[in-house]
Amino acid sequence: MNIDKTHRESGKRRLNCSSQDIKWEGEPLQKTSASETFYKQAKVFGDLVVVGGCVLIEIDESVELPPMYFVEYMFEKSSGKKMVHGRLMLRGNQTVLGIAANEREERKCKGLPLEYYCKSLYQPDKGAFICLPKKSMGSGNGVCCACKTKEAEKEQKSLKLNSSSACFVYKGAEYNIEDFFYVAPQYFAEDEKDNETIKSSRNVGLKPYVICQLLEIEMPKASRKSDCESIKIKVRRYFRPEDISVDKAYCSDIREVYFSEQTHLLAVVAVQGKCQVRIKDDLLSINYPAVHEHAFFCEHLYDPVRGAIKQLPSNVRLNSMIDESMSRRKKGKAIEGEDDEPVKQKGESLKKQLATLNIFAGCGGLSEGLEQSGKIWYSGSWSLWFSQSRKRAFIWAASPEETLPDWPEPMHVFAGPELKVTLDSNTQHAAVRSTATGAPFRSITVRDSIGDLPAVGNGASLAAMVVKLSTGQMVDLVPWCLPNTAERHNQWKGLFGRLDWEGNFPTSITDPQPMGKGFPDSYKFAGNIQYRHRQIGNAVPPPLAFALGRKLQEAVDRKCEV
Repeated sequence: MNIDKTHRESGKRRLNCSSQDIKWEGEPLQKTSASETFYKQAKVFGDLVVVGGCVLIEIDESVELPPMYFVEYMFEKSSGKKMVHGRLMLRGNQTVLGIAANEREERKCKGLPLEYYCKSLYQPDKGAFICLPKKSMGSGNGVCCACKTKEAEKEQKSLKLNSSSACFVYKGAEYNIEDFFYVAPQYFAEDEKDNETIKSSRNVGLKPYVICQLLEIEMPKASRKSDCESIKIKVRRYFRPEDISVDKAYCSDIREVYFSEQTHLLAVVAVQGKCQVRIKDDLLSINYPAVHEHAFFCEHLYDPVRGAIKQLPSNVRLNSMIDESMSRRKKGKAIEGEDDEPVKQKGESLKKQLATLNIFAGCGGLSEGLEQSGKIWYSGSWSLWFSQSRKRAFIWAASPEETLPDWPEPMHVFAGPELKVTLDSNTQHAAVRSTATGAPFRSITVRDSIGDLPAVGNGASLAAMVVKLSTGQMVDLVPWCLPNTAERHNQWKGLFGRLDWEGNFPTSITDPQPMGKGFPDSYKFAGNIQYRHRQIGNAVPPPLAFALGRKLQEAVDRKCEV
């Protein structure tokens, strides 16, 4: 019997058997136009194999644990070959659980037949264990939901061009003339400076996506092949404040962009996703947190040749909230119960707020952020930025019938590597992608977080850390933790020193950095100074908790819509 392979493991997977070794049992289920006949069960070497059951596949005697397959369907080709289409089953210790998974060691030691149980669908690309789709498994009619999912994902990533060349679909998003979208910064090489060697905490050299507007789609003339490399698009570039100067970046809204007459011809492969450029009044009326919405505003024109900023021409067309709402209603895509009155939306959102169990998390940063996410449409009264390089691990958990939320999308460019979890010897999983090559917004730095604080002077300048005590003794002022615990903490490298103005807050110690963690200026801390320092240092940044709560809210809303 031949085995359809649907995984990437190496090794021989095909077993050639004679017709006497394999016999169909029972009547055929159906016959296709390709003369393929489907069966529900078969006898292989005397063992009964049924659709919906599991089989072990013999590969090599050197393999300790042969691969296991779930039988989706079995069929016989017009040539007489008997086939089975199976889905690879992973043992618990082959997943991210590793040795923590139940290996059924008791039955193995007693010499009894080895048995397994399956209760979850493993999705390593999402780092998730979800409920088994039992209704769509083992249908026996030639349909495999796993293969359909792969085909749908492949189809979504493909490029589709409209017959009139007025729009195209790329990675599941439709792009029309005058639409706005992100372009990877490396396609604008003329604006890049020579890369310099910088310390890891700095964000110098990192660039966000370039915002462009689609003007024209050009098909290749010499070839009929239409792929994301050959099809060219003419775009208009919009500049950001940081493209003009560093000082301009820090005194401007992070969502502001500038119209320009500069156009470029790029391949479709440069496109990184859609965004919107609106008039400022439309953007502010929504009260969305800026870091969670792919929306910008434009009020001026920038001339990169002269370095001049001018008034925006009246004929420039931007996105309008009114036009978008009308378009959704005409297409029948408006949200059910959508109303222009924000009061009604606010009342409905408050009804969907979830109760939380306030666990110990510093001074309540997790609870603060989750509470803010419950008012997602009407928060924004405090900054949702924080500049911190600390890695954190979160686990989404829910009952089997619930849908797990997605992880928040990274919105800022960041030099630090993402947190990776080792799945096996060759695979690692990261919940969010690295943004070192681009993101919707620029980096949030130490200057963003504490740049509005008044200057502080210590009143003295010491050439060396040696002072004379009242007893007349000359001593070095060395913090007690440096010599006493240095060996356990890599000699405390980076513990004391100046903060990188363009970098992030390091978190090698429990530092009291409420502004660096994104706490609002009005937040009140309790207890004595020592307790407050611990609370702040151990707290989850409220903006991070906000992003998690927002994804949780989306999952709850999706369930309510079903």
